[in-house]
Amino acid sequence: MAAGAAIWGFLLAAGQIAPTDIAQSSLPAGPDGPAIAAAAQLDAIIQYSRWPVATGPLNACLIGDSALHDRLTDHVLPDGRSLQFTRVSPGQFTPATCDIAVIGRISRAEERRIIIDAGDAPVLTITDADPACTRGSMICWNLGVEGLGFDLNIGAVAQSSIRIDPRVLTLGWHRRRT
Repeated sequence: MAAGAAIWGFLLAAGQIAPTDIAQSSLPAGPDGPAIAAAAQLDAIIQYSRWPVATGPLNACLIGDSALHDRLTDHVLPDGRSLQFTRVSPGQFTPATCDIAVIGRISRAEERRIIIDAGDAPVLTITDADPACTRGSMICWNLGVEGLGFDLNIGAVAQSSIRIDPRVLTLGWHRRRT
């Protein structure tokens, strides 16, 4: 078992995290609040993520429709890496050109194909169209009255070659009560 998967397994077994856990942050005021929060949260998630091979600029593919995509624009991350966004149709997605797949509203069949294709490559998958976080994306954004949160699909993270530090949950930690 890889070291990253071992850490996730330990935290899961110790009851420190659930199979999907949620982090949440409040929304900035105004109609663009959710999109602004999504942009900031994406940057923070990337800072906690490590690709198996260091690349130049990170390429994020925006797939499908989502109001959360509106503020995702090219910029330089705090660590100096460049983050570039490209809108692609579900049929245009290829892991060779996307380090990050930000999935909006698309058909389940298209989403499934993207998740399968991304699963064989170092692609961070994020969606806002899977509130239960059960369809295979690593990160699932959830917009609610309390703010923008995200569920972490620990199974998808453990199977990926991308390592996400468990401290990602500190991005507005909120333990789900059962």
